[in-house]
Amino acid sequence: MEKAGAICMKYNGFTLVEVIFAFGLLLMILLSTLPILMKVNLEEADLADKRKAVSILHNELAREINESLTNDKSYSLKDFTVIEITFKSHGELIKGCATWISKQNKRESVCLNGYRET
Repeated sequence: MEKAGAICMKYNGFTLVEVIFAFGLLLMILLSTLPILMKVNLEEADLADKRKAVSILHNELAREINESLTNDKSYSLKDFTVIEITFKSHGELIKGCATWISKQNKRESVCLNGYRET
């Protein structure tokens, strides 16, 4: 038996407040992870440039050891990163260094050593 004047309603589903709260929570999580993802992408680009610089430096150092050119070189990559390679000779030891400006506008450098065969 139902009482007179009483309205019985059955709610199936979410209320507007619950939907807004869930959307706000999701938006907050997404916006907090966006700076982290941007930083990761920037670091990934810097590591790719470092791998390219080490590879170029290794090839040029091998050529320097075999041919004894002692010429400084400069390379420009596709994304306009300029890598400068310099060599210093100390007797049989040759030190080759590559320097460039990273995506974060920091001066990066990596050096490799090699010996000339006698």
